Amino acid sequence: MKPVIQGWLLFLLGFLFFLPPPLALAQPNENMLYFKSGYKGFNLGSGLNSTLTKSDLVRLKAIGFQLFRVNLKLNYNSQLGLFELKNLSELFLNKLHGDLESLGLKLIISVVPSKVDWLRPDFEKELSLFWQQIAQRYRLDKTVIAFDIINEPTPPLLSRIDNERLWRNIANSVIEGIRKIDNKIIVYEPAPWGLPEGFKWLKPVDFENIVYSFHMYSPHKFTHQGIRAHKKRVHYPSIKEGLDIKYLRRVIEPVIKFQKKYDVPIYVGEFSAIRYAPVKSRKRYIADLLKIWKENGWSWTYHSYKEWDGWDPEIISTNPKVKQRVFDSEIMKMLVEY
Repeated sequence: MKPVIQGWLLFLLGFLFFLPPPLALAQPNENMLYFKSGYKGFNLGSGLNSTLTKSDLVRLKAIGFQLFRVNLKLNYNSQLGLFELKNLSELFLNKLHGDLESLGLKLIISVVPSKVDWLRPDFEKELSLFWQQIAQRYRLDKTVIAFDIINEPTPPLLSRIDNERLWRNIANSVIEGIRKIDNKIIVYEPAPWGLPEGFKWLKPVDFENIVYSFHMYSPHKFTHQGIRAHKKRVHYPSIKEGLDIKYLRRVIEPVIKFQKKYDVPIYVGEFSAIRYAPVKSRKRYIADLLKIWKENGWSWTYHSYKEWDGWDPEIISTNPKVKQRVFDSEIMKMLVEY
């Protein structure tokens, strides 16, 4: 081989050797450990009702919580034709991120569009552009470990299967946009509402570093009693209502079948029982869910801490007007001991 040709060949091989690998071929994200090893934490809301302080986070870290998830409110800027975070959510995110970063804790970012946003002709494109901006912002960030691209996605369609089909197309576009920038973990919730039932017709998306998630508020007549049309004094367990741990296992059975079939990580993004429920029933319900999560090795974020007081584990009164906090409440003890 002529020396000139040999020199160019060596230069080309050297150039190719030092090129960064394509994102599609990137190694699994190291933060996947947080979704495969039974880590735990809390949902913190959008900033609207939050009274969270850094001292709270210091305490939560000390008693074993590592993961924190936010549901930030989206705002559509009609003048610019794009999505942005609402001011309060933006301020909350910036403060929270700084506090978590200083403590070595981890953050999962999710967003909540309005019902009207789903009807925008360019919703898919605009949502993708929004997430590309977020991906660029946190590209090298070690605190933000995952993007949960829409909280409880629910397109305005009648058929649940059509809901998932539309949502999957939108999600594919969003993930593709993010993957042009970063290999951050993506949390995928099925439509509608991120319900366990959605895993019956769910198929994995064609990307790496995906975590599949669901929210557990079943049945609503128990977990949401005392709000809107849901009557109070529904007990758990209850022979009359057909509620026990066997019922809970039936509800999440589609999730377990999906995980076994496709060998993918599962993360419980939200679960809770409202404090208006009978005290012992609330405790038993959450205890049974924690037992199931532990059996399956699932990481989770409880809903919620220092957001709306109805869900708070440290407020124990069944009276909506009484909001006194109890640090060592029975619910909190269970979450700590998990």
